[in-house]
Amino acid sequence: MKTLIAWKPIGDENVASSRLRAYIPCRELAKQQYPIELYNPKNKENYKAIIFQKAYTKEDITLAKELKLNGCIIILDQCDNHFYNPNADPIMEERKNRLIQMTEIADVITASTKKIADLYPDKRTFIIDDFIESPALSPLLNLWYKWIYYSKKRKSNVTNLIWYGNAGSESPRFGIIDLGEILKSLENVNRKYPIQLTVVSNSEELYNRYIKDKVSFQVHYISWKKRSFPYILKQHDLCLIPVQKNPFTICKTNNRVVLPLLLGVPVVADPIPSYEEFAPFISFSDWEKNLMDFIENSTAQYAKVKKGQEFVKRKYSEEKIVARWKAVLNEATNLSHKIY
Repeated sequence: MKTLIAWKPIGDENVASSRLRAYIPCRELAKQQYPIELYNPKNKENYKAIIFQKAYTKEDITLAKELKLNGCIIILDQCDNHFYNPNADPIMEERKNRLIQMTEIADVITASTKKIADLYPDKRTFIIDDFIESPALSPLLNLWYKWIYYSKKRKSNVTNLIWYGNAGSESPRFGIIDLGEILKSLENVNRKYPIQLTVVSNSEELYNRYIKDKVSFQVHYISWKKRSFPYILKQHDLCLIPVQKNPFTICKTNNRVVLPLLLGVPVVADPIPSYEEFAPFISFSDWEKNLMDFIENSTAQYAKVKKGQEFVKRKYSEEKIVARWKAVLNEATNLSHKIY
């Protein structure tokens, strides 16, 4: 099989966007004998198209120009709004300028959400959802993590909350700083019903700045690790996803809602466009009321989660995401549908 398309991700498999929008779909397409591989400089003369997954370093731009001159189709895959730089940060401004350069070179944009696609009105654009990771948990490991939480970290008769995600930043505003905005609501709930909170992220420094010692109830910090995280998430009663809306956060995908649902964990979130279709299965904002409603009637919340799982498996199946990538790549590169 001659490789015709290359995927060039910005990060390794520990970077969620690269994993969900490059490594996994590339692997799954290759299993179906689709002519695709991760970028290999030895094969660059053979590529009909290359997907730069959020990759626009100076080296990427130089490579894209070179390949385009040789007739290669340049596809830019985006899942973040890197045009947004509210405080004119020089590092982010330099990144934005590189993105503009890559956008001018690109023949096609693939976008994770409609909001991302809307950022490229003058480009040929396709929307492709993130690949959904359905965790296959080991029963033995799950029991071990359950023992860790229930015997060492969790007090009896306490509602166990979790927040997880990229630690984020103040500009653009997202991440742990948003969790800090709802601590007062959590404190109010704790006065009536005891709670504790686990924060799973990639910056203990930001956790210390915005969360640690800011509340009276118990809070744990855990560094995110790909292998252990699903087990940790599953031990909790409720997942919190506060989001302050801005041009960066409204472009985010649904994966932070989908994963807890698949693991059977109810969700309270602030609504952004990609979350809105999950309204029948999760609760939105009104943090004190929704947390108390969950504590007082968790049975109804778990019934919503079950329906949410069915919805995710029906709409975002592996087969549908792979088929979407294949259809878009076929159309973008004019490959014959009959061959594959």
